[in-house]
Amino acid sequence: MIIFKGLFFCQVKSKVNLALILLLWYILRRMRIDKFFKISRLLKRRTVANEACSEGKVSVNGRAVKPAYNVKIGDVVTISLKSGDVVFVVKSLNEKVSAKEASTLYEIIG
Repeated sequence: MIIFKGLFFCQVKSKVNLALILLLWYILRRMRIDKFFKISRLLKRRTVANEACSEGKVSVNGRAVKPAYNVKIGDVVTISLKSGDVVFVVKSLNEKVSAKEASTLYEIIG
């Protein structure tokens, strides 16, 4: 048995099992919200994201969150900035994206 990022994998005997395991891994992926802000380039630095979360300016699905909150695909995130509130849905949790691809990680809804 192999342990990979908290998931247990057994020996895969068919392509269907492999597909189900990969689907489960994709659904259960998570990322800290401060890291998501930095990677998605919504906020310039991770320390700025930490401060915004600590000051209560960030909420996920209607609840204020701390910097260590693990955001998931499909979460609705609201961040209060000086220019107004930004509401978006998390679309992807890729850890390495270029500046051009950063906007594919989220979809702004309000």
